[in-house]
Amino acid sequence: MSRSLLLDLARASIEEVLEAQRSIDTEALKREHPVLNTPMATAITLMLGNEVRAHYCSLHATKPLIDDLIYNAKVAAFESPHTPPLSTSEYLHVSVTIHLLGALEPIEADTINAPCSLLMRHGDQEAYIFETSWQERKAAEVLDDLRTLLGLDAKSRVELFHFSLQSATDLPMLRHI
Repeated sequence: MSRSLLLDLARASIEEVLEAQRSIDTEALKREHPVLNTPMATAITLMLGNEVRAHYCSLHATKPLIDDLIYNAKVAAFESPHTPPLSTSEYLHVSVTIHLLGALEPIEADTINAPCSLLMRHGDQEAYIFETSWQERKAAEVLDDLRTLLGLDAKSRVELFHFSLQSATDLPMLRHI
């Protein structure tokens, strides 16, 4: 199974909504690529030029890869609480990035010495950051940002996890010349 198959699947998921018709034969794809049945957490990022147009992430591997990817692509494109639904003209100009998230592994804050993908948990609240989003910041700053997202002060007890991240990006269907 190739990354291009996953990118094509993410695009086809968005196209199903834009065209108001089902076109993905998930059962045939699962038979042809059994790894698509493997539970895996995914994220989808839609970029319009250099700006994030939409993003949606599952942090926990609760669904088969194919189902998680299709769901996340549709939510990112059409159900994000932060942005309006993607228009057809925007779709033609967005690039799609898929992220495959590895298993969560506990980590202690004082052992973080380089950018890594992190999840912070406080009770049933969670906040995360991908290693690609650190932007020259130190671990303490990133952890402070995660605490702020959760509405916590520095003394609040949290659980901290790191996870691997594999990403692939396609090009927009239409590009500005």
